Amino acid sequence: MSPQELSLDCEALEELRVTLDTAIRRTVDSLIARDLETGTVTAKVKITLEKHTEQYGKQCCLMKIEPETSMKIGASGKVKCQTKNGIFLKYAENGTPIIGERQMEVDEFIRGKAEESAWSA
Repeated sequence: MSPQELSLDCEALEELRVTLDTAIRRTVDSLIARDLETGTVTAKVKITLEKHTEQYGKQCCLMKIEPETSMKIGASGKVKCQTKNGIFLKYAENGTPIIGERQMEVDEFIRGKAEESAWSA
């Protein structure tokens, strides 16, 4: 996973988006097939942060993301998505959270964004 802004569109949550889309369609199909009026689709993302100190004393934050999607139409069902573990988290100067698999790449991404901002100013 290349460095990117943490958002619903990021690579770490891709499977959640796909399962959520599928769950919405299946819920609607089931409602129509069963002649029901109400169903529920829920997306849940559990986030765990671990703070570490590197060998040179620099602090870093590792993130674990555990997404899941559930549906309820009379009976309920749940789809657990793949857990993403060991994701580096840093903040850009503007406060945007940036994630990536390697801390060095995240730092380079943030520097690149800062340079883009300087050029557009």
